[in-house]
Amino acid sequence: MLDLGLVANSSTYVRGNENNAYKADGLYYLGPGVTPGYAVVNFAARYDLTKHLQLAAQVDNLFDRHYYTTGQLENTPFTNKGTLNLQPFPAYASGPEAGIIASKRHVLRAGSSTKGLD
Repeated sequence: MLDLGLVANSSTYVRGNENNAYKADGLYYLGPGVTPGYAVVNFAARYDLTKHLQLAAQVDNLFDRHYYTTGQLENTPFTNKGTLNLQPFPAYASGPEAGIIASKRHVLRAGSSTKGLD
């Protein structure tokens, strides 16, 4: 018996961006604010050796696809290239925090379900 399965998921908003209001500017705020969609192929095979003995093999994520099942906007002083950025943040221009200096950088960090945290 052979079994081939496909698990697919569309992109989703990350935690902290549930209202999709996050806007990356490339300097202070990085990342898209969503996790990308993905599709993963799984394979299984079984063979009856005898009436009471079965040989089985299963391969999850057959093509070793990296994917994200969740994400979160997170504070970090690092750029997309991994360099340290200690520039001061500009004041918020609008909203309830208008005029307040932002103290932390927001960046998308997502956990990969196949390889641990990236």
